[in-house]
Amino acid sequence: LMIWSTFTQSGYVQAVAHSDNGDIDGNWIHEKPLFDKDGGHGMIFDDFNGEKHLILHSPNENPLERPVLFSLKEENGTLVLA
Repeated sequence: LMIWSTFTQSGYVQAVAHSDNGDIDGNWIHEKPLFDKDGGHGMIFDDFNGEKHLILHSPNENPLERPVLFSLKEENGTLVLA
């Protein structure tokens, strides 16, 4: 899995993509955004308990940015907000 970012009408969004062949050079299939409310510079990580999270800053406007943490879960081979 890979996190990707783009701009939409609602601002800067964070989404997940996966490789169709499991390799880094495979075709990447973009999934629907995980967060679509103007958040920037996302990162996915596992905490010390093995739980998966997305962290980003929102709003994507200086100096108002604040870190926002979301729990993630796997459903049908992809990540969704828990």
